[in-house]
Amino acid sequence: FLLDNGYTDCAMYLNNREAIRLQEMLAGFKRGFEYKGKPWSDTHVLYRDETDLIKKEPDFDKLPKALFLPDDALAYRIIYAAERGGRRVPGDLAFIGFDDQTYNLLAQTGLTTFHHPIKQKGIEAARILTGLLDGSLDKKTIHRKLFTAEMVVRESCPVKK
Repeated sequence: FLLDNGYTDCAMYLNNREAIRLQEMLAGFKRGFEYKGKPWSDTHVLYRDETDLIKKEPDFDKLPKALFLPDDALAYRIIYAAERGGRRVPGDLAFIGFDDQTYNLLAQTGLTTFHHPIKQKGIEAARILTGLLDGSLDKKTIHRKLFTAEMVVRESCPVKK
């Protein structure tokens, strides 16, 4: 989405403390570059402690113009810091979150993010758990189900025309 809309100066933000947990998400971000035939470099990953991005005077001039963040709450804190510092979102900066939290109902700038089928995930987890408990599912088998997230485009990273 970022590359399709001309956001070539973009990166995925990884909190230093959560980098291991987010490696699969980072691999998907890299695949997006490969799929579009765009060169990948380590500059497309921003390893920072979040306090660097939400402090009183963050240096947004040294950051990519578009950030993909794996947490909507963090995205909103960074958007707030950027707007407080005189940056326009969208305009000067663009942001994409990942978990479609309810903050979108309260925020002045709607966050482009991904909606996940939480209810369906819960139903499937309960089905697997009850199957393991009642013996109808084999405990030695890995049970997987793929769920599809839906991208929700809002003001923070609009489609460029």
